[in-house]
Parts: sequence; structure tokens; C-alpha cells
Amino acid sequence: SLGLSQLYMSQAQAAQAAYTPPTISISLDPTQFRQQKGQLPPPVSGPVWLGYGIYQDAQGETRQSLGLDFMAPEGTPFVAVFPGKVSMVQYVRAYGQTVVVEHGSYSTLYAHASAITVQVGQEVRAGEVLGKAGTTGMADDSHALVHFEVRYNGTPQNPTEWLGKLTCHPEAKLCGH
Repeated sequence: SLGLSQLYMSQAQAAQAAYTPPTISISLDPTQFRQQKGQLPPPVSGPVWLGYGIYQDAQGETRQSLGLDFMAPEGTPFVAVFPGKVSMVQYVRAYGQTVVVEHGSYSTLYAHASAITVQVGQEVRAGEVLGKAGTTGMADDSHALVHFEVRYNGTPQNPTEWLGKLTCHPEAKLCGH
């Protein structure tokens, strides 16, 4: 039976050597991204805690939200909403642990992560895990978040217009109540 196990081993090695991973279709074509307007999935399942626009914070200060804050339990994985290439993985003071994925002239930004699981230059598929929800940066420590932005040539767009159906937390600000 030693001969049989050696045969299986050599067959497995031959199969591994012959294996070519599937080609990943990474879209850096802005038209492909634009065609998804109103249909992109949210980066994490969870209600929107803060929408896009001008709001008053707990101290009564006027602030602007450039994206959406999704509530998610600490450590919940968040994913790329569209194929692209990771262009930034960095700690940004206001955003905390942040990852940016390029899609041609569009990009998506994900922030307040407790961990990031991708590297700059990495090509990612839609639905691929980028990191985990957290409270880094200027996030409210009472609950973990994933901050999500859509940008066109660096200019923030209203992500609500890009995503499909969203659920708002009952106490959410700027979430279409």
C-alpha cells in the first residue's frame, strides 16, 4: 500500500502543478462601476447609523458626513462592494484604520476598522473581505462601525444613491426618516 500512497501523492502534486487559478476580472473601468449605481451591495450587513450630509453631533457641533456609517458588531467582516485594486491601507486620524479600493476614476473607502486584511496593490473581487468593523479613529466608542464612501476623482458622492436597499437604525441621523 506504500506504492499506492506514493501514487496518490504524485497525482496530487501533478494536479497542483497543473492548476492555474481562475482569472480575476478586476474592473478599473469607470463605466462598469457607474452602471452599478443604485445596485451595489452594502459593505456589511447592519443598519445605517449615520447617513450622508450635514448633521449636528452630540455636542451640538455642525458636522458633515461624507459617507455612511453602518453599525456592526466589533470584528464583523466588511467586504469590497465592487472589484478593484487596493490603493491605500492606512491609519487616518478621523477615519482610523482605512482601506481604499480603486475602480478606475471611482474609489470606495472603508474606515473605522479594527483590522484590515488586504494590502496595497492587491486586486480584490466584489464580496472579498477587506477588514473588520471597529471603533478606530473618531468613531463613537459605544458601537463598532464601518464607514463607507464612494468617491469620483477624489470627490465624495452620496453613497445612498449607489447602494441598493438600506436599513436605517431607528435613531439614525440623515437616513431618510
